[in-house]
Amino acid sequence: MTAPFDNHQNNYETLTWVRTEAGAVPVYTRDPEGLTPLLRAARDGETAQLRRLIEAGAALSERDNNGWTALHWAAKSRQLKAAAELIAAGANTAAEARNGLTPLGIAVKSNAPAIITLLAGAGGASK
Repeated sequence: MTAPFDNHQNNYETLTWVRTEAGAVPVYTRDPEGLTPLLRAARDGETAQLRRLIEAGAALSERDNNGWTALHWAAKSRQLKAAAELIAAGANTAAEARNGLTPLGIAVKSNAPAIITLLAGAGGASK
């Protein structure tokens, strides 16, 4: 059983915490594109917010309506620090979006050489 017990306003939306048998868990609503605070923080390069969300238990495997993960968004937006933070936290560098592109493929299409190097070094697939 879950029950809301605290709300906290952050830069992206209201964050509602619920109590579960496992402890407090953050629950996020998605925007119409399926973006969560984690995905937006990666896209916007908000590394402090990204760290807080990861520490709060946000799933690195979250995907938007197109199947993009936070790492796809960091690559698309050329957010090197956000991409490095996600990789250090264990993000899947080979995750494929609905169109088959991986974060490395997105970085190539976005002409982001520093992120290409980072992802290639982390074992990212080149689709």
